[in-house]
Amino acid sequence: MSIEYLSRDPASSLRSRFGATGSREPKDEVLLAVLPKEPQLRHELETINETVSSNGDYDVVIDFHRVEVLTSSSISNLVILHNLLCERGRQLILCNVTMPTRGLFNVVGLDGFFSLAEDKFAALARLQGEKRNPKSETRGFPQGGVPNKCEIQTPND
Repeated sequence: MSIEYLSRDPASSLRSRFGATGSREPKDEVLLAVLPKEPQLRHELETINETVSSNGDYDVVIDFHRVEVLTSSSISNLVILHNLLCERGRQLILCNVTMPTRGLFNVVGLDGFFSLAEDKFAALARLQGEKRNPKSETRGFPQGGVPNKCEIQTPND
């Protein structure tokens, strides 16, 4: 798995890459994780959950482009991560999610539970757009019209 900490502000990311000084607000941080295939997937999601639990004041974007299969344990870890982030007023956005995985979310009753984006650039753009105008977009499913899912504690309530 590859994890990067990015800023919602592209100028801030460039300043940090080139060694410029200046403080970065934690609220601007985004954790971007590219997940591996199973069986490592479950362990990587557990690591992300531990990271968020211990010091996670940032949004999380998870790239699924390598994921072929999701186990029940991995789905459970995603729900836990979603709820951890919601408790902190942060977001989880899944990107590059394949149609079979979307179908699985539908079968287990999670369609609409996670926020999905086409790719990591679309996910980061959505986060940047919400930073600029937080009331202009829903924070639930990207099609809009679906309310914020942060009040949901379990997917089948």
